[in-house]
Amino acid sequence: MPCTPLVTDTGTVVGIACGPTRRYRRFYSHCEVCHQRRAMARRWDGIYYGYTESCLGCGTYWMDGTACNKQHRDRETALRWWREAIPAIEFDAWVHDRERTYFEADE
Repeated sequence: MPCTPLVTDTGTVVGIACGPTRRYRRFYSHCEVCHQRRAMARRWDGIYYGYTESCLGCGTYWMDGTACNKQHRDRETALRWWREAIPAIEFDAWVHDRERTYFEADE
């Protein structure tokens, strides 16, 4: 699980945020905000959180099918996700493996 230090403008570390490894997948879908078919990127947020999807056209992102607030940097974030995306088959296999190992550990 990667951890990221939270740093102020002066360089002071004020905390550490840890989360699951991030992987991204490219796909095309209808954007409810743009009202047209757009390139989108999907991020797997972990076993408890599901997916976050982002439209490359307008930058709107969705969590569990609910549109979230759009900010000025969201389009750049969506483009970064698109550039870092792995092939769909590899992404789906990786997510399946994470879920399998999680549930097998409980047995």
